Amino acid sequence: MSKDKKKFIVKLLDEDKEEVTTSRKVLEDIKSKVESITKEERREGEKFFSNKNQRIARGKMIRYLREQKKISAKDFCELAGVTRSYLSNIECGVRDMNMNTLDYWLHILDGRSIIIPFSE
Repeated sequence: MSKDKKKFIVKLLDEDKEEVTTSRKVLEDIKSKVESITKEERREGEKFFSNKNQRIARGKMIRYLREQKKISAKDFCELAGVTRSYLSNIECGVRDMNMNTLDYWLHILDGRSIIIPFSE
């Protein structure tokens, strides 16, 4: 391997280390902020979460992600363990879901989680 290639690889590895360090600092900052949230503030957040417009937006987001992944409603219901009518009601904004359900569904659809565990 040439010296230039080695220098380039070392430079990339150094950049990756910096990025990982920065990401860890950001995650630690988020964790400390979440841990400082009181129970009352969390309840207020959950009230906001159940706003009708938010419910409709979440339903549309679920449908959009499901369609982007080319997962049929029937297949998604089997994966999520829910009935077709429940999924339809969620996607249309007729019913709401709790944060844990939303987190689980997003994990199924996108492989990501939105909830950071709350410690008392």
